[in-house]
Parts: sequence; C-alpha cells; structure tokens
Amino acid sequence: MLTLSGVASAEDISVPDQFERIQDAVDKAVNGDVVVVGPGVWFESVDLKGKAITLRSKEGPTATTLDGSSLKESVLRCLSGEGAETVIEGFTITGGTGHE
Repeated sequence: MLTLSGVASAEDISVPDQFERIQDAVDKAVNGDVVVVGPGVWFESVDLKGKAITLRSKEGPTATTLDGSSLKESVLRCLSGEGAETVIEGFTITGGTGHE
C-alpha cells in the first residue's frame, strides 16, 4: 500500500553555498524552509515577502552582519504579513534607512 502525504519537508538553503545572495535564497524558499547564512558582512537589503521561513546565521551575531550603511533602503523588510512563524535569528543588523 502506498500512502502519500501532502506535507513537504522543510529544506535548509545555504548562503553562500547554494546562493550567493541572501535575497536569492529567500526568493527560492517556501514556508517552513530555513535559510542559513554563512559568516561575514552582507551588504544587501532582504525582503522576507510574507514567507513563514527562518532566516538564521550559521555562526551567530558576532560573525554575521546585515549591513545597510551603503543602501538607501531598509536592511530587512517584513511588510507582507509575516507572523510568528517567520523567525530571524543570529544577526547583527546595522545601517539602512528604517523606511520601506
């Protein structure tokens, strides 16, 4: 007997191993996935696009920074209905405008 479940398993998506940019990994992610970001300073703006995903640094906030000092926008945007299932952990976040 074959039983199929409609529940897909969560996937870990690695930056920079699988994607060079955090936003590219977030774009690929689906609800339940975990985007794991390697150490370093990341100069980009990230929009979580309403997804119930986890955005996590691999080595914690002392090793991983989202830096918006050269951007003219927010470093991290959660403006599309993200809720309690959206988790951001292990980053130092600096710079950016704090505006949409």
